[in-house]
Amino acid sequence: ALVVAFIFLVVLSRNNLQLRKETSELKSTVVTMSGTIVGPPSSQIGDIVPSFDAVSLEGKPTSILYDGSSKYLLYLFSVRCGVCENELPKWNEIASRGKLKNYKVFGLSIDPEDAKGELSKLDRNFDLLLLQSKSVQRAYRVVAIPLVMIVSGKGTVEWVHYGALSEGSLREISS
Repeated sequence: ALVVAFIFLVVLSRNNLQLRKETSELKSTVVTMSGTIVGPPSSQIGDIVPSFDAVSLEGKPTSILYDGSSKYLLYLFSVRCGVCENELPKWNEIASRGKLKNYKVFGLSIDPEDAKGELSKLDRNFDLLLLQSKSVQRAYRVVAIPLVMIVSGKGTVEWVHYGALSEGSLREISS
């Protein structure tokens, strides 16, 4: 019985060492893979966001390209969002001011393709694009809508606001 117990101890000890080694390697892999995913879940001033491709309501491919030539004013929304619908007059006012300062102004709909009819009925004075990929929403850290952001020509978030714009937010974005 002692010999059998001794053999089991040796086998289990080797097994335990192998499992510890595998656990250590897995922890190292996780740390390496998640090393670039830091910070809060929502967009913040100073975040760097990627360029992306989208499609206009007419089906024309359009690129949002951060090449240093101009700043972007972006509205991310859904036609199925009541708050977003109520914000349209404010967004139109801000878009007019932004265009005077040579901003490129876009509304980015997170709605699926079948919402084109509803989107075309919106009274707006900015170009409207359909986001084709959820990866853009993840890259821009869209955790809630509406989302209004100003992005520099180099792709750095300069101003960001989630939800309805208050009077203070309107003054802030206008300055």
